[in-house]
Amino acid sequence: MKKSRSILIAAGIFPPDIGGPSTYAFQLANSLAKRGIKITVIAYKPAALKQKSISAKTPFKVIFVSRNGFFLMRWLGYARAVQKEISEHDLVYSFCPVSVSLPVLLFCNIKKPIIVRLGGDFLWEAAVAKARVCTLQEFYKKGFPGIYEKIKKRVFEWSLQHHDKLIFTTDFLRTIFVHNYRLQNEKIAVINNPYPEVKPIKIRRDHNQFLFIGRLIPAKNIERLLRVWTALFIRYPNFRLKIIGDGPTVGMVKKFVQNNIGILYQNSLSHDKILKEIAKARALILPMLTEISPNLGLEATALSTPILCTYECGIKKDLYRTIYFKPLSDDDFLKKWLLMCDDKFLNNLATKKIRKRSWENIVDETLLVLQT
Repeated sequence: MKKSRSILIAAGIFPPDIGGPSTYAFQLANSLAKRGIKITVIAYKPAALKQKSISAKTPFKVIFVSRNGFFLMRWLGYARAVQKEISEHDLVYSFCPVSVSLPVLLFCNIKKPIIVRLGGDFLWEAAVAKARVCTLQEFYKKGFPGIYEKIKKRVFEWSLQHHDKLIFTTDFLRTIFVHNYRLQNEKIAVINNPYPEVKPIKIRRDHNQFLFIGRLIPAKNIERLLRVWTALFIRYPNFRLKIIGDGPTVGMVKKFVQNNIGILYQNSLSHDKILKEIAKARALILPMLTEISPNLGLEATALSTPILCTYECGIKKDLYRTIYFKPLSDDDFLKKWLLMCDDKFLNNLATKKIRKRSWENIVDETLLVLQT
């Protein structure tokens, strides 16, 4: 693969949308652009954004595609946007093997390399969204019971196999995929997420406020989060839970807000303000059924904010001041959360200096993979 001087980043979500993939896509695009590499980002349009482009505010071009309508219409719109731009770029770097890569693979005539970054599992998240409550590892252990599920797995596998490179964010996810899909090892690379370079934030910690930030989707274990919080609030009515995010389960969250049980809700914030919220919080809650590589957890670690995290996590070695709970057990979730209400317990959680791994390291590793 030749040296890349122009890269088309095909993202599913992008700021102002909130989420790890959104933050990563922006930071990578920004860091690559600073190296003099021509970058164009194509992403699905955030619901709150009116304009079709935010390029005037960034050192790279950003094009938004409508996410409204039937999925085939969305995919065709996305494919048209990629096809229009690809002639000016050396390769496509996709951030989703389904909502982004499939439109490109199926509807674009591209003779250039297509690389995909894998930080999650679409099939698992889709299954959980349809009320199949399980962790990522349990999902593959139980298999694919119906014909429709088997067809989706084959389509997903086809998409993975038709990329020139597969970049995983953790060995945890790579191991699961290699075991369950027929992947060629020579196509696979692992690029861990950076450790946030977070400057100390001078803000008074609110010892009564817990914090959740993220997409409000079933895989985030939102229903259990709200249920367990309700039980905790009965014992500690002086505590509050602040929820920041948006998504399909926002209606459920708003109903709990109306119950006056100490829940505060906000749909979005800038990244700088999110960091301030993390620095201020008593603890960050990461309740997702499986957390593959939670960037918010790394940011909380950098800010010395305690974390309550699902036991099935791909970066345990990198998270400090963290307590883990069984993600399918209300009792264990509540038990561990109650520990976080104890000042003495929190103060005794070990603090370590976070290791250094900057965006410069990520860019170096990314370019090395893209050019080999």
